[in-house]
Amino acid sequence: MLYRTDAQAGALCEALARSGIPYQKRSHRRLLDEPMARLLAETLRTAGGHGSVGEQLKRAAEFLQCHQGTAPQALGPAWEFSRSPESEETEAEALSRQLDAAVTLLEPLAIQSADDVTQFLDRLALGAEVDLWDPRAERVSLLTLHAAKGLEFDVVFIVGCEDGLLPLRWGGGAGADIAEERRLLYVGMTRARQRLLLSYARKRRWRGKVREMEASPFLHEIEEQLLERRKSTETKRVRRASGRQLELF
Repeated sequence: MLYRTDAQAGALCEALARSGIPYQKRSHRRLLDEPMARLLAETLRTAGGHGSVGEQLKRAAEFLQCHQGTAPQALGPAWEFSRSPESEETEAEALSRQLDAAVTLLEPLAIQSADDVTQFLDRLALGAEVDLWDPRAERVSLLTLHAAKGLEFDVVFIVGCEDGLLPLRWGGGAGADIAEERRLLYVGMTRARQRLLLSYARKRRWRGKVREMEASPFLHEIEEQLLERRKSTETKRVRRASGRQLELF
């Protein structure tokens, strides 16, 4: 599942977690730009401990979950931004989900570092999220279009194909590089080996406001005979049972 900006991922992560569908989220940004990864790193650095880095990482997450009142304060504005305004989650549920996702993200790096926390923190400072993408994982991959370069999938969903998001020009006015945005969509479309699904919303909440959306002008450039158009049908949201996770395959 691909999208233009990392800010779009929060609602997707919440929906997948609520449905019990495993996923791995990656972007091209630095690992320490991820608020939860940064918080876990700071906890590891100050707490000390014993055992493998993976074990210490899980204990750090458990510690933060047990002290949920202090974690959002430590994260500051990044925490508020990571929780979308329309979110149905409680603060505790959002924190728990995002900590679990951060542990899953950092586990490969923790395994590589064995018992060396210093090595882990050094690699963490230099790494990017997409460096830890696992092609063998039986999880839905959530990637920005930039992070998807060079990768291929049997089925690709590109979400948010709306004017303002793709091409991205909210706040950018006429200065948006339309040619580069078109190339970026082309990169995403050519990641699909067998099936490609393009979707857009008629309304979207963005930075506290509900916006009426128009389909991306790039969609009109695709030859009609190549498209199969479908309208979505609204279904009642069902919150998954606690602790229940569905298998992807």
